[in-house]
Amino acid sequence: MPLSCLGRVKRNAGESKRPPPLAEVQLNHIRCDRSGSTTSMHEESTNGLYDYITTFANNADKQNSKIHFKFGTFDDATESCLDTTNIANIKDTVLKDWIRDKIEPRGMTRLVDTAYEDIDELLKKFKEEKIKANKTNLETRVSAVYCLVTDGFDNKSNRSCEQLKKKIKEANEEGITCMYLGANQDAISTGRNFGFNMENCLNIDSSGDGTEQGFRSATLSAARAATYAGATPQVLRQRSGFTQMERESSSQSVNTSINMFHSISAPQPTTQNGFNFQNVMFAPPPIPVNSILGTPATFLRS
Repeated sequence: MPLSCLGRVKRNAGESKRPPPLAEVQLNHIRCDRSGSTTSMHEESTNGLYDYITTFANNADKQNSKIHFKFGTFDDATESCLDTTNIANIKDTVLKDWIRDKIEPRGMTRLVDTAYEDIDELLKKFKEEKIKANKTNLETRVSAVYCLVTDGFDNKSNRSCEQLKKKIKEANEEGITCMYLGANQDAISTGRNFGFNMENCLNIDSSGDGTEQGFRSATLSAARAATYAGATPQVLRQRSGFTQMERESSSQSVNTSINMFHSISAPQPTTQNGFNFQNVMFAPPPIPVNSILGTPATFLRS
């Protein structure tokens, strides 16, 4: 008799063995746009961020992992709001009112400079953690995820898109997953122009449930990246990429799509303790890029 949860345990059709456990060391950095244009998605972003942070907090004490979690905002300037290596201890102290205040819209959009500085910092930290891991236990795996959430285009940076592209490429080749969540834009095209892999770019609605679903999709993607830490850049990109179901739920406010997503991989709103990565993160593999975007599945990367 087949198990009803089989689809969640196997990552790909035809694979008979369970995926590896989550990486023992995880670096997770999320940076959210709070420029003036984000007013329309302020409440949705508050709810989505709350779910994102508390999900990692609720699951941290269930994993045999060290999680270094960072949350920051940006407009004309950047602000570090949360930086902890013990996120499990903050699950009862992070309140929605605190998040709502931290992302209160203001200012312009210093996107390129912010992403470049964040990824450069994460890259250095990632290399340091891998060196530490190799000195203590050669089997210790380290994962790193960067997530940029924005609704606009850069209008304040000094660096060029080409500089950011090179930095993201360096991070990808090292084994860091860089995600781009974009609202009120073609996030696939815009993210690619900045240097993000198309598989890791996600369109999110700035109203309705799309923004909150986008944060949940990012949570699942980060968990998959932590599962396949140490894989080749190509495999990591494919495994951590957003699934078709995640794309549909994040870019539409259609109840049927949202309910379908909930039934497989997202936490129900009534769940108090988040959800278990090991049970929910193995959603169907991302479909080829061309069936989502109408473009070839193989494309040139600069």
